[in-house]
Amino acid sequence: MLLRDAPRCRITGAGPRGQTICDQDVYRAKPNIKAADLEQRIHEFVNQERAKHGLLPLAWNPTLNMIARRHSQDMAKRNYFGHYSPEGRDVSYRYSEQGFVCELDMGAMCYTGAENIYENNLYDTVEYINDVPKLYHWVDLEAIAETTVKGWMSSPGHRRNILEPSWKTEGIGVAITNDNKVYITEDFR
Repeated sequence: MLLRDAPRCRITGAGPRGQTICDQDVYRAKPNIKAADLEQRIHEFVNQERAKHGLLPLAWNPTLNMIARRHSQDMAKRNYFGHYSPEGRDVSYRYSEQGFVCELDMGAMCYTGAENIYENNLYDTVEYINDVPKLYHWVDLEAIAETTVKGWMSSPGHRRNILEPSWKTEGIGVAITNDNKVYITEDFR
């Protein structure tokens, strides 16, 4: 593990007699991020976006949190990324599997739930030597939460889910893999 705030040198050029020229960045340690803390911070950012658009905040729903976390864990464990599992099961199946009913009657339409997913990393860049990762530029919980919600807000479908006024609750589920990927699922009711 790298030491926090230790001087970092990258070869950015050779000086006289071949010395390494260093930049002024610092190493950061690999972040120790707890899934529950990241879930809550993403939830806060989602509600900030809703507030910017004059919408009420979404309440935290522990059942949706569990459903979302299980989907993120499944994606992480089986190395896929999608709203559908490899067996073709979607968010409606995941809701019903837990006995969770989501039916919001909106006149001509009936909402049965919605889901956003995002794949992030514990780092923003990696430096390789001979195709082997050697130096990770780690990010913190705040940056992961912020880039996740910014990513959703930049995607029309995900943005529409976040800004849907009919939703009253949500659950966020996070899974972090050994290879530093962060799978995030957001489920609505």
